[in-house]
Amino acid sequence: MRRTAFGFLLLTFLSTGSAGEALIRAEDARIKEARIAGPSGDGAWRLSTDGSVGDWFDVPADGTVTITVSAAGRPAAGWPQAEVALRDQSGKRRVVKVFTVDSEDFRDYTCTATVAAGTHAIVVTFTNDYYNPAKKEDRDLVVRSLRVAGASRSEGSPMDKQIDARIRKHRTAQATLTLTAPDGTPLANTPVTVQMTRHKFLFGCNIFMLDRCATPEHNAEYGRLFRELLNFATLGFYWSSYEPEEGKTAFDRWQKVAQWCQRHGVTTKGHPLFWTHEAGWLPKKAPAEQEALQWARIEREIAAFKGLIDTWDVLNEPVVGASQAKKRNATNAFRLYTEHGAVWTVLRAFEHARKAGPKATLILNDYITSPAYEKIIQDSLAGGATIDVIGIQSHMHGRYWGAPRAWATCERFAKFGKPLHFTEATVVSGRRTKEGWNTTPEGEKRQAEQAAEFYRVLFSHPAMEAITWWDFSDQGAWQQAPAGLIRKDMTPKPAYTALKQLIKGKWWTGPLELTTDAKGQVSFRGFLGRYQVATPKGKASFALEA
Repeated sequence: MRRTAFGFLLLTFLSTGSAGEALIRAEDARIKEARIAGPSGDGAWRLSTDGSVGDWFDVPADGTVTITVSAAGRPAAGWPQAEVALRDQSGKRRVVKVFTVDSEDFRDYTCTATVAAGTHAIVVTFTNDYYNPAKKEDRDLVVRSLRVAGASRSEGSPMDKQIDARIRKHRTAQATLTLTAPDGTPLANTPVTVQMTRHKFLFGCNIFMLDRCATPEHNAEYGRLFRELLNFATLGFYWSSYEPEEGKTAFDRWQKVAQWCQRHGVTTKGHPLFWTHEAGWLPKKAPAEQEALQWARIEREIAAFKGLIDTWDVLNEPVVGASQAKKRNATNAFRLYTEHGAVWTVLRAFEHARKAGPKATLILNDYITSPAYEKIIQDSLAGGATIDVIGIQSHMHGRYWGAPRAWATCERFAKFGKPLHFTEATVVSGRRTKEGWNTTPEGEKRQAEQAAEFYRVLFSHPAMEAITWWDFSDQGAWQQAPAGLIRKDMTPKPAYTALKQLIKGKWWTGPLELTTDAKGQVSFRGFLGRYQVATPKGKASFALEA
């Protein structure tokens, strides 16, 4: 566990100060990227692992800006090194200066940079972290403020300024409703209430702990909070736990969960049908029988849940399929991947999935976002795989991706012309320590900020169709991490509140109190989804599509 509180780097962007100069406390900076970092008192921001802190600045004209960093370091087998860099919207960096912070007292480090007019990110990056737990040595850099002469603090990044415009363009539509009486007469000059009832976009989470929490009260809160925020749920079909004994499945359990979802207007997805967590009894079978059982298992689940679950993660993590299967003794998956290759395996899995679910939504899913995944997608589609959606995992237990990476990932995978689902998004609200991995007030604040930014970026991309958080509660979370939107006691974290303010607030339409014109018409712009319109004469439902 890192507890070092020494080492300072001053990063200053304030609205106060002389004309043409910006100064800000690092704690208030809008760019914070590090696995272990946090407040260090007096507005400082401690970087205990490699990472960055900075903000966005407006430069009024082409020219030179002067950047002054006040810093102090905590040595451990050497002093901390820092880079001052400019960064554009895509994340591309231009290093302006590299310096060693060789004092435990604050010192100023000044550099100049030639920049074009416009908005730029200026970041200070800690680049040479060192930690020796045996000797209790820890090298730290704590950013306190950064002064930039020749610029002012931007009201938002270039991406921030574009996000709202993209959301308006891709997630809303203009609508004109004509209201008539049963005889066709226009309802002129009539008061009308228009209310959104459901998003078209899928905001989801796995729902593994429904009715599995510690107490009945926890179960009730889990369900209530889930349905009040989300409209999409992932149900678990890991073969190892779904069918621990041959022929004895967890059908009843997941049927009950799927029915609960259906009652509450929550769309369901099954996850996953082919992965390297195979049934424990499978290796006892002959290779040909193992393969036949795998394909039959895919068809069985899709057919059995038709109408309750019609969206499926068909195949999970093909990029590392062979190595993963070997490690987990998944004998069938290992043989298929090594003898036939990932693309062949994808083709066969989707062939059987499509046979069982001609109208089902079928997803290929992976946490690897490298060109290797792109190659598998490209070759699988070329081979005829009926992939409907490209799934992208984003477990950020270690380091938050940041908006530029999230956007760039969407751009790379949108080229295939398929909708994108971020299938497993995780931002934790606490650091792992020797005492355990628990949520903290500081971590919850950071989680809320990062979750909101992440969702805003993804929601603004036209290829995105769904975002699934992983997990809903800290109780029962994967790796026992504080990954939930709610705590172990089922109280909402700030991240839950932040996302609700977006999903059911900023991105929600209505109730709108309108009045029809002489033709019985009303017009409005709203978010895509399901709506109800009510007049003194009655109610009706409609869908607002792009």
